[in-house]
Amino acid sequence: MAQSSDVQLLTQQLIAAFNTCDDTQFVTTANQGLADVEAAAQQRETKFQDLIREMTAKVDDARGKAAENSDVVDRAVYDARVKEQKELDAQMTKALADKTNAERHLKELNSSLATVKADVSKEKKARNKADKALPQAIDLFKEVTGISWDYLAADIRGTHQRAGGASIKTPFAISATTETERVNKLWDMIGSS
Repeated sequence: MAQSSDVQLLTQQLIAAFNTCDDTQFVTTANQGLADVEAAAQQRETKFQDLIREMTAKVDDARGKAAENSDVVDRAVYDARVKEQKELDAQMTKALADKTNAERHLKELNSSLATVKADVSKEKKARNKADKALPQAIDLFKEVTGISWDYLAADIRGTHQRAGGASIKTPFAISATTETERVNKLWDMIGSS
């Protein structure tokens, strides 16, 4: 047992030496400070871990809500699109009305064009008929009266051929001053044929 009391004695002396030693005191204080720093760091890490968990939960919650509201559009954007759609609808309605009006006007113009074409066709036929009839009428007049007119002359000129006789053409020029005198001279010439 002596040994055990020796150990106890030595331990007490060693403890007393350590208590009186400044280096030991410094190391003990430093170790205590390090332990406090480690405890504060552990507390801070726990606090930051809790904050990270809380922020992650909020982000996940926000993502969930965003996914729920993914169909929802910003009200201002929606109102602008509705306004734009109304403007486009109004423009389309106006364009359709203009198109209908233009089609109606085009039909009227086509109808007028068809009428004008028909009138032109009738006029051409009448002119062709008149163009054919005029030479025939002139030829008939020439045969009946025996008078051929010089249409290029400035005054009343032509030739006269007596009916039934030799084909002798006699030139004539009427220089009467009044219309009545000219007509009487022509009748006299026709009467002598």
